[in-house]
Amino acid sequence: MAPLLQIGLLVLFAIVIFAIIGLEFYSGILHKTCYSLSDLHEIVTEGETETPCHSDNKSLGITGAYFCDSNTSICLERWKGPNFGITSFDNIGFAMLTVFQCITQEGWTSMLYWTNDALGGQFNFLYFIPLIVLGSFFMLNLVLGVLSGEFAKERERVENRQEFLKLRRQQQLERELNGYVEWICKAEEVILAEERTTDEEKAHIMEARRRAAAKRKKLKHLGKSKSTDTEDEENEAEEDDGNIKCVQTLKIISSALDSCPVIVAWPESLPSRITSLAL
Repeated sequence: MAPLLQIGLLVLFAIVIFAIIGLEFYSGILHKTCYSLSDLHEIVTEGETETPCHSDNKSLGITGAYFCDSNTSICLERWKGPNFGITSFDNIGFAMLTVFQCITQEGWTSMLYWTNDALGGQFNFLYFIPLIVLGSFFMLNLVLGVLSGEFAKERERVENRQEFLKLRRQQQLERELNGYVEWICKAEEVILAEERTTDEEKAHIMEARRRAAAKRKKLKHLGKSKSTDTEDEENEAEEDDGNIKCVQTLKIISSALDSCPVIVAWPESLPSRITSLAL
């Protein structure tokens, strides 16, 4: 938010500077227009809109200025101005609004032509060229760049938050599974210590434990290759957004079962005995 505030203040400063310059050059010049000699309340238009005028004396010879036809009209300062006087440099408020309109490139050419008609076009470009280059091409593009950067930061923040929540859910599931496996292992110890446990049941449990130890030893020797394969599997799984959670859950359950795989080798009577121990 701070970069947006800073660039906003910079744009506001530029608008105020150009508005003050416009007040010095163009204050009150857009209220002259041509009125008919037969009816001084009737404005003589060129086309469909009123046009600011410099005077009705063409002998002044000002290049680019608009002069009324002295035979049919007269240039009088009685007109409200373009857009009912809103588009003008009569005060700082209207001047800032007009400058803002120009830097958005919405109707700025009409403003250029009106000031040319009222003053002439010899030095008028010295105001409008810097206004468009600095205000429109530079300032507004700078605002868009800052907005794009802020949206990118916000998107990265949301993605990091989602990754954190996903990792926290995964860790929570791992803790729950580890607690379940720990409970299974303790139940095995209790069953092995019972007198009614047969030798066949004990042999099943011990054999499963030996297989689990051998598997862990084998995975330990594989080491880095297993880690690389796991990363490749995770990258492939992440390509399908709909299956990410399912794949991760299956991996967690598989790793938990690998840590205590004896449950697949239990005789049919052992699960019911573990349940009775829990009750």
